[in-house]
Amino acid sequence: MVLDITERKQAEQNLMLYKQAVESSSDAIAIADATGNHIYQNPAFCKLYECETVQDFIDFGGVSAVFTNSAVAQQIWQATISGQYWRGEVEQQSLNGRIMQTFLRSYSLKDSTGQNIGVVGAITDITELKRVETQLQEKEQFLRSVYDGSEHSIFVVDVLEDGDFCFTGWNPATERATGISSLDVIGKPPESIHGAVEGAAVRKRYLKCLEVDTPINYEECLTFHNQESWWLTTINPLKDSENKIYRLVGTTFNITERKQIENQLKQQKEDLETAIQELQQTQMQLVQSEKMSGLGQLVAGVAHEINNPVNFIYGNLAHANDYTQDLLELVQLYQQQYLDPPLSIQELAKEIDLEFLIEDLPQILNSMKIGAQRIRDIVVSLRTISRMDEAEMKEVNIHEGIDSTLMILEHRIKATPNRCSIQIIKKYSDLPLVECYAGQLNQVFMNILANAINALESSLLEEGLPTQTAENSKSQYPVVNEKTTDNGQLTTNNPQIHIRTQLLKSNQVQICIADNGIGIPEVVKKRLFEPFFTTKLIGKGTGMGLSISYQIICQKHGGSLECISQLGSGTEFVITIPLRQD
Repeated sequence: MVLDITERKQAEQNLMLYKQAVESSSDAIAIADATGNHIYQNPAFCKLYECETVQDFIDFGGVSAVFTNSAVAQQIWQATISGQYWRGEVEQQSLNGRIMQTFLRSYSLKDSTGQNIGVVGAITDITELKRVETQLQEKEQFLRSVYDGSEHSIFVVDVLEDGDFCFTGWNPATERATGISSLDVIGKPPESIHGAVEGAAVRKRYLKCLEVDTPINYEECLTFHNQESWWLTTINPLKDSENKIYRLVGTTFNITERKQIENQLKQQKEDLETAIQELQQTQMQLVQSEKMSGLGQLVAGVAHEINNPVNFIYGNLAHANDYTQDLLELVQLYQQQYLDPPLSIQELAKEIDLEFLIEDLPQILNSMKIGAQRIRDIVVSLRTISRMDEAEMKEVNIHEGIDSTLMILEHRIKATPNRCSIQIIKKYSDLPLVECYAGQLNQVFMNILANAINALESSLLEEGLPTQTAENSKSQYPVVNEKTTDNGQLTTNNPQIHIRTQLLKSNQVQICIADNGIGIPEVVKKRLFEPFFTTKLIGKGTGMGLSISYQIICQKHGGSLECISQLGSGTEFVITIPLRQD
């Protein structure tokens, strides 16, 4: 008799596979019969419950012994034996009393008729997982308490898959600091919170943090509820398991008050520097004013003392000249009447060279007259300059002030062994009397003309031009009509100072003083009127001349002082003051 056992063999093979799968499972698997008797356990079960054999487990007390909560054990048994499926977490213990947290799946075994023939249980040891979960929960609770309880503003920004940003954290301190609820922030991009302009700037800083891949610190000005405030922010990038930044955690501090204090300190520093500069300037002005006042008094006194004897000399020179002419006429008459005078007279005439004396004496007297007149002119100029100590506003002739200044500077204008003479080219308009502080205005003329002479001397020395002969330096100083060279340009081998005055339509007087020196570099011209700025060597200048001149013209007279110059084209100072002071 031959039997077909193919199906049986296939079933046996399947059972073998199932047994291998159960035996090799990492989960603890046990089988009980319909009455609850423990009949099978896999190696993982033996290890979990520390029972080597089925009998060891039965001796330990079976299923009822491993559950620490008998009520839960009864619930699981009733559900399973009734044919239901049960799964959940339950606390159990091993043979040696080790308490463990497990995940249990329990279900009934049925035969082909649907009758319960047993129970299968699969148990996973989740003790370590639960411990880690507990630790994570504790850490989360700790971090949450820090996050929620912190007095510092903390916010969280997630980096989305498309590279966009959205806020996912906004702690209570941030709510208090900004006045914005977290409900209005969470899930929104920076532009929704900060607006288009500020939001773009915030986004740029977040992108920078992604780019540098390290924490960044920065100060930012943000607007909340139309109120600007300053913040010191730190952004920390967080990375996932793939080393990709997925989140930015920011901490920020409101530094508005500190910024205000810094700005106040900065402003106070600037004010202090300005005050010190003004104090130095005022001190220099006081010293200068004191000098000019003393100089004015001295000059006025000297002029007065010189004036009396000079007037006496000048007045008597006319009589002396008349008397001399009379005596000379008498001598000539004697010579005509007495063609053969006594020998003693002839010898005396020869000894004194009578013919030369008759010819030279009138010239001597005329030279004395010219010299006396020169002294008188100097005295007049000194008197004009001595107005420097006058404080009141007066109507004066501007041209007299300029001419007096030129006379005082004559020794610097005429030729010297080291340079040729400087031409003074004057073009005066018909000006009315100008209401001004005469002495201070003369001081401005003195400063500008002296600077022009310095510029021309520097130009001549730099070019190494030949000196002028003594014959060309006999006159007081050359004054010529205004003209230029053939090509219309002024050259330093013919040093000139041009002085031009005119009355403007706006009832203003303009005085232009120009030289044909080497000019002023742009970097120097920008600082020309700054107090204490000078290009001269130490001890050669204080740097206050043009600064004081600027204040006299602009502040004292309500006018303007402008410098027009470029390197290689000379320099012109343009003074404009009102004809009358309001």
